Amino acid sequence: MQRAPSVVGDERPALSAMAFVSDTITLSRVSADLFNMTLGKANVREGTIEDALAISEWPRDLDLLIVDIGNAGDPVADAAALKTTVPGTSLVIGVGRINDVALYRDLLAVGFNDYLAMPFAEGMMARAVERAVEARERTGIAIVQNAVACLLYTSPSPRDRTRS
Repeated sequence: MQRAPSVVGDERPALSAMAFVSDTITLSRVSADLFNMTLGKANVREGTIEDALAISEWPRDLDLLIVDIGNAGDPVADAAALKTTVPGTSLVIGVGRINDVALYRDLLAVGFNDYLAMPFAEGMMARAVERAVEARERTGIAIVQNAVACLLYTSPSPRDRTRS
């Protein structure tokens, strides 16, 4: 199933997105930023990472998950547990009140794509999503290029096949 083109001025398809955010101001900013990226179809709700962890089955086509880790007892462990339950191609962006580089790096290490400390300005989530999508596209291209290079390197040349 192909999605309609995005209305954010590029050729990317609209994203399938869910968000769990407990802060009402952040919730409205995330909703506004995701509206155009998802053609108004983002599932944005009040909640936290605990609510996200309670979901037993995620949509297979989920492109983006935004989750509030602010109230988590162990945000990195919860983030790691969540990352193992969402579809492997899903981008995950955390939000929370802690502005700490070590937390940011730990979240990246367990598979999150970004982390924004609240409160953040209007448009910040849209920029974070765009960066994550662009990074995924670059990585995907690099993976394909590396796979082709490996195949070319390990495949015997026609001349080598005739020698056996």
